[in-house]
Amino acid sequence: MRKALAIAMCVLFACCGLAGCTKTETEIKDVENTYGAYSKVWTAADSEVKHETGDLAIDDGWGAVLDTNEGALCSVETAELHPTAYTAAARLLINERSTSSKAVACVLRVLDGDGRELGRRNIRINEFEEKLTYQDFTFTFPVEKTTEATFEIYWPGTNYVRVSEFGIMSKTNASLPDFSVTGASLLGADIEETVEYNESSLYFFDLYNYMVTRAADAEEQYDIANLICMLQGLVNRNGERLFVRFVAANNFSDDVDGFWLNYLTQDGQFLADKEVVTVQSPMTLLTLFKDYYKGFAAWDPAVPATVNAVATACGADDLLPVRYSTVRNSLYWYINNNDAFADKEMKVDLGEKFTGDGTIYETEIPSTGSRKNDAYLWAKAKYLDTRKTNSHLVAYHVDAYGSNTVFAAYSDLQNMYLSNRDYYIANKAFFFDLSPMEFEIPDDDPDQQYIDTDNGTIDYATFTAIMREQAAYAESVDASKPIDVGGFTPWHLKYTRFTNPVASGEVAYEWETAWLFSIFNAYINADAPSYTAMANASVYQHFPMKDSYTQAGDKTVKESLPGAGEQGANYLLFYMGDFDASAWLNTAMTKLWTDPKRGEIPLCWTFSLDIAKRAGHVVDMMYSTATENDYFVAGDNGVGYLNPMAFANSLHEGIYGDLDSWAAYNKQAYERFDIDYTGFVVTRASMPKEVVECYAKFCDGMATNYPYNGEAVDGIQTVSSIDYSGSVEDLVKNFAVKQTGDESTFRNIRFILRDPTNVIELYEKLMSDEYKDYNFRVVDPYTFYGLMAQQNAQ
Repeated sequence: MRKALAIAMCVLFACCGLAGCTKTETEIKDVENTYGAYSKVWTAADSEVKHETGDLAIDDGWGAVLDTNEGALCSVETAELHPTAYTAAARLLINERSTSSKAVACVLRVLDGDGRELGRRNIRINEFEEKLTYQDFTFTFPVEKTTEATFEIYWPGTNYVRVSEFGIMSKTNASLPDFSVTGASLLGADIEETVEYNESSLYFFDLYNYMVTRAADAEEQYDIANLICMLQGLVNRNGERLFVRFVAANNFSDDVDGFWLNYLTQDGQFLADKEVVTVQSPMTLLTLFKDYYKGFAAWDPAVPATVNAVATACGADDLLPVRYSTVRNSLYWYINNNDAFADKEMKVDLGEKFTGDGTIYETEIPSTGSRKNDAYLWAKAKYLDTRKTNSHLVAYHVDAYGSNTVFAAYSDLQNMYLSNRDYYIANKAFFFDLSPMEFEIPDDDPDQQYIDTDNGTIDYATFTAIMREQAAYAESVDASKPIDVGGFTPWHLKYTRFTNPVASGEVAYEWETAWLFSIFNAYINADAPSYTAMANASVYQHFPMKDSYTQAGDKTVKESLPGAGEQGANYLLFYMGDFDASAWLNTAMTKLWTDPKRGEIPLCWTFSLDIAKRAGHVVDMMYSTATENDYFVAGDNGVGYLNPMAFANSLHEGIYGDLDSWAAYNKQAYERFDIDYTGFVVTRASMPKEVVECYAKFCDGMATNYPYNGEAVDGIQTVSSIDYSGSVEDLVKNFAVKQTGDESTFRNIRFILRDPTNVIELYEKLMSDEYKDYNFRVVDPYTFYGLMAQQNAQ
């Protein structure tokens, strides 16, 4: 293959008069008979060549400058191209710092007069045979109608690359390659296997391994994961049929998905009676489950938000997603032109449909001026307004945003919500990703350059319009239930000061997101970075949970307060968090719950109670195997991460949701899981008395991030929390030495993703002679809150 490319490059550069190759006339004879041959070579330093990024190199090449913006290293307008085939070529080199084999060094592409791609080739690092040595790359493409054109060498902003020369030459149509190779390879059409469908089988696909070994770059990895995970959602909607491995090795497990598959197929478990059948290719899955999807839906990479609009369509209309493309060596072209998919039409095609002016595609709604927001308003009009989606489920998932729309070099696919989509597709959720900040322009949308002083940003207006409609829908179906929002602020990719120095910080964005959802009676199932990925929730949703669960620990108060003649105590409650996210619980418990030190001291294990909808298998395992020292308390902020102060705020009270409904919904869940305490309530300020009174209706005590300074409320104890940073010395600074007759103090110690072994190391230090004057006592929640109530009563 490399030899063939080298010969083609030699022919092109020879015909264009470059030294070093033998001139060949026979390649262009047929073209000359029709239009006359066209061939042209430019050097990177030519005056007619334009540059958006990079700088002149010592050899007159044009090289990327790291830590600068992505853009066109070189671009030039060609002569008018007539209908025939053309070969484009470029002479490139990389340096020693270009190391990632899957990374794309640059993109060669030819655009027509309207900016559509006529042809492209992603040049990958592993295609270079040597560093600091120029190498030739070509691609051939068809032109179907006469057009002006631009040849561009685009740098995605990652590895170093330098351009020496580049050119274009007309050829005969006979020279066109087999464009189906790309799509066939990505879907594994060349993998031979015989798998028959059996309703009683569970089919297993190692998606992670397939992405690593078969997909050529990050875009292909994204596309195959997006396709398979949405297929999984459709397939598992009414039963458990497809299980995938997606979650990469992390701090908790080398194979999270393998851990749960092994656990759930053991004797007596949920999937014990299933025959697990391994499948090797996506093409086999698409064939095997052909009756579960009706066609395809295309999203436009030029408008990354369309991937979420298409996800909404896929869940509602039983479709599968594909990236829109105008070039033939694409999965989009392959699906549209392959007999295997002849009966699976492209039912929704959002390619080039959002322009930011006129009226929004297929509606009479005036454009917002933002293509991103127009895409969401299209989805709202087509699916939410018409009630084709779930009344109580929303997917707040990051869209296909990358640093650019030419090649999105997705740096962390584990935190792009791809594997999480199966559950939300299965349950027909509405998908969106918009900034919650009313007066901060989002950094992912070049169409938004102003802020309406009355209505805020376009993102904010669309966010509230979607949630207002969703809340009205939910209220009309069942006003007693809050809306379940899966996802989290994508702070690591956009919106916050992590990517935009003039934006607010990550915590401010989190709190604003929670607040904005809360005023529409919605809580967040917060699958936050860095452990966003959770595969197979569409399988786990069918786990047969019990109607009620019982704590293994003793619920009595097990000691007395120090007497008047005794040393006062510092009572500590060890809170094992943060599990307001199904993904975090599903991942972390593979290690934390199997820790050999678990059970040695009393620990408060936590989960926001409604995350059991996606992670019931984890909750059931924890209750089934808990020791007498494993206690359960509700995570933030009860059934889910909702800020209850939104219901108490006079600006929003009465819009959607209220404190009484929140209390009633929580009370049912607390009773089901035998929960008496709320382990952590996070708000933006100290909560008012009416919120504490609300929690008193369903729990006897709660820990908060801000101290409660209001009047005491009968029936409930409140305590403030300290986050453990890993330093014993820093923790101890929060406490005073206790003398004889001192009143005891009570504090909740919040551990985030720490295992019992680590916590017990802290415990042993606190119990050592070094800190004996502090009289630290680590107790269970019933003893902790019981003693606190006794002291407060005195």
